[in-house]
Amino acid sequence: HAFLLGELKKMLTNLGSFDRQSFTNYLSDRELAPSTKATLASGIGKFLYYNIYISKEDYDILLKNFSQPHKQWSNKFLTKEQIENLIGLAGEDARMKLVQLRNPAIITVFATLGVRVSQLIGLNGDDIEYHGDIMTLKIQKKKDVQKDLIPMLDIKELPLDMNIGKFNVGDTITRYEKYRKSYLGRKAPSTRWLIGRKGVPLTVLSVQVLIRRLGKMLGLDITTHSFRHYVATNVANKV
Repeated sequence: HAFLLGELKKMLTNLGSFDRQSFTNYLSDRELAPSTKATLASGIGKFLYYNIYISKEDYDILLKNFSQPHKQWSNKFLTKEQIENLIGLAGEDARMKLVQLRNPAIITVFATLGVRVSQLIGLNGDDIEYHGDIMTLKIQKKKDVQKDLIPMLDIKELPLDMNIGKFNVGDTITRYEKYRKSYLGRKAPSTRWLIGRKGVPLTVLSVQVLIRRLGKMLGLDITTHSFRHYVATNVANKV
């Protein structure tokens, strides 16, 4: 949601007129992934259409111009039912209790906030706070956060009373959080929120492998980035 609003502000600042051709030229010149352009064409296109800057016909043309071939995206478009199945499988596909609780929490945060994998594994325990039914996470904004001497932080809010199918977000997160704290009390201390055996922090590669493996078990060709498409698509559909 914040990403789409930010892009909308950029467009309003840089464009002198908001007709279809001007927006098409503006979006075409941006150095963005095709999938991101498709999302912006849908989300911002709706804004232009609802505010009568462009016609319904112009909006349909925008979607067609920036749409991606289905075969190129494979089945990386996740549905809510598939997210629910991934959460369930993530909890079952492990013998160690820590992993049984941690992996569903990983899927839940990915599917609700659309964070990058580097941002997720970079979370420390004190980056997460609870305010009633809201959990706040201090997320580093930059893709390459290691180059920033002063990290740029973005506060994400996660409603704990929402559900993904039969799974309650709050229950999934807090079960892992409570066990993590007790586990760290018996193992080597770690400041990271996502930990593995002996309290060792997870790596980008380990999370990427986990997501690919769970996806294959359900017949899905997905990556950690697939969840960003899922969240962005949901946001665009609500605009």
